Amino acid sequence: MSTNNQAAGLNYKDIVFYLLNVIVIAVYGLPIFYGFTVKNAGVAGVVPVIGGIFFALLSSSILYLMVRFVLARAGYSWKLLLLGFLWGASGIAFHSQLSQIISFLPETVLKSSVFDGGVMEELAKAIFLFALLATGARHFSKIGSGLLLGWFVGMGFSFVENISYFSGFIKSSVYAGLITRFIANLIGNHALYTGLSGVAIAWLIKKYSYRSLLWLWPLAILPGILLHSINNGLLNPFVGDIGGLLIGFISNLTMLVLLLRKARDYSFYSDNIPPEL
Repeated sequence: MSTNNQAAGLNYKDIVFYLLNVIVIAVYGLPIFYGFTVKNAGVAGVVPVIGGIFFALLSSSILYLMVRFVLARAGYSWKLLLLGFLWGASGIAFHSQLSQIISFLPETVLKSSVFDGGVMEELAKAIFLFALLATGARHFSKIGSGLLLGWFVGMGFSFVENISYFSGFIKSSVYAGLITRFIANLIGNHALYTGLSGVAIAWLIKKYSYRSLLWLWPLAILPGILLHSINNGLLNPFVGDIGGLLIGFISNLTMLVLLLRKARDYSFYSDNIPPEL
């Protein structure tokens, strides 16, 4: 696939970015995957972990198919998308470290749904997008490209997290929880939230400028944080657990449909900015 970033070649920022990713994946990603699979198999059992990996792979495959037509039209580097997936899979380590910042807060719905689940998880995933943005605006020259980058990062995060969830459900024979979790993943979840961040970054560059992200970057992750917080039970104290679950499901599904419908628009794949700034 030919893209502007491939035509421009590598510069020192690109090299630093790729080296940073290799270090992160080696130091954080591999130990996390080992802990969630091999180590967990010794505790939960081999069969639950194999089942967890199977359902996590199945979920990721469906998420991939959802944006397959965007891939075909946006024309993006598979190497970069794979790198985003691996970074996302390593992102759980960043989340656990970032969560220490708010450890002093009392355990409330606001802390678990907004600060921990919403802000910290979305920030942990968006680190990849902002690090890539530092190498140049060309990676976000198309809104469709921003969607793909964020989507694959979220897929990686969700994949590793799902291994733990699905393995636990299978071990405890809580199949209702497994089905609920699986269905929730069919409407995007982490991939949707981080995909929105990628779209927001590309849109902000188009609307304002590349340099404007220096102070507008919090706006880029705000939509994902809001959806994530609602999905994690932000409204539960007002509407109950079932009501919160339904509102979260409907919110995610509505945004997913709107996003994929918009992705059919040609403007999603046209250049927003010059290839080099």
